[in-house]
Amino acid sequence: MNLFFLRLTGKLLSTERFEKHIRSLLSDAKRYREIEQSDAFKEFEQLRQITTDDKFLAKKQEYTTCKYKDTDYYRKTAELGQLRKDKDVRAYLACKTEDERNKFAGNISVKRYLRLDEETSAPEFKQKNAFWADPNRWANSERGKQEKRFEELKKSPDIRFYLNANKRRIEEMESWKETFKAPFHDPDLKKNGFQAGFWFKQPELKRHFSYKEEAQAYMGEQNVNLQNDILSIVTRKEHVTAPAWDEKKGFTMHNFDYTSAIINTGDTFSQAIGLFMAKVRATGRCHSAIYLAGENRFPLIELYHYDGRHINVGITDKNGKKEQVLRGIRPGNWYVMSVAVNRQEIIWMVNEVEVFRCVNPLPGQKLYFSCQSFAPVKKAAEGRLDIAWVRAFER
Repeated sequence: MNLFFLRLTGKLLSTERFEKHIRSLLSDAKRYREIEQSDAFKEFEQLRQITTDDKFLAKKQEYTTCKYKDTDYYRKTAELGQLRKDKDVRAYLACKTEDERNKFAGNISVKRYLRLDEETSAPEFKQKNAFWADPNRWANSERGKQEKRFEELKKSPDIRFYLNANKRRIEEMESWKETFKAPFHDPDLKKNGFQAGFWFKQPELKRHFSYKEEAQAYMGEQNVNLQNDILSIVTRKEHVTAPAWDEKKGFTMHNFDYTSAIINTGDTFSQAIGLFMAKVRATGRCHSAIYLAGENRFPLIELYHYDGRHINVGITDKNGKKEQVLRGIRPGNWYVMSVAVNRQEIIWMVNEVEVFRCVNPLPGQKLYFSCQSFAPVKKAAEGRLDIAWVRAFER
């Protein structure tokens, strides 16, 4: 698989940009949940329910479309004004004594005037009349003020961020729980969750040895460097005699021309289903790899395998090897390599871009991290595997 064009088109982000993107997502998720718990957001949600209620919307329609001239308040007020101009009403209003006013007791215009005057003088009528006479009645109403506050909150930076956030992506991120993390801040290998050597379920089995068919001897922690928050496994050209496994003779002492190291998390961490990640780079011409291994020989999942020329990913099981060569990227650059393992499939990613997938041949097999550099006899060479961090997650 050639990743050159994915890099060229920006679909495969540089590791720096990818990690910045992940940090941004984590920061966004934290801010999203903080906003969700804030008093302002709770007020916003309450107002959203209020302002979208059918009764609320019906009142807004009424308040904003109804004209004052179409109300009883306007008609009664206008009629009262007209009655004040009536000659009988004017005469009644000019009376100075009760006897003079009694002469108009049966007058239709005066009776109507008195009823309207009493009605329009009532505090409740005056209040409602002033409300309907106000051209800004909606904005000045309690409901209008609620709507205004809702719109103010909706435009605030925090609420705007919350509404535009990718909720699905945040929930997807939050669905994963970190189960293992080795940032390599501590110079002690074991305090980072790793130990030197091979791992076997039976503690009595020998863990520090090499293979006769390879050019390097595994020298425990001697070729492991922990400095500046980076773990390095260094393969050097140097002659040593060390224990080696021979298929026919068993363990024998053997002469090697190179030294290197293998480390694992078998005693501290293993997991069957989930997401396994490492930030890694390799230089030189020797092979360097990070495997996901189980207590049995197979399956052996290549989270990362540099073969001296290219980066490879894949799996070896009892049926053979399935591998994808990744071209168009430089092994000497940092990459975040990921393997998502579920009960049906295994999916490989580089900086979150899928590069390979296959059926999971042994679902339920617990897997641990195994990191090493090695040198095939025919192509022996020096090299270095650098790991910035190793992490694992599960849902």
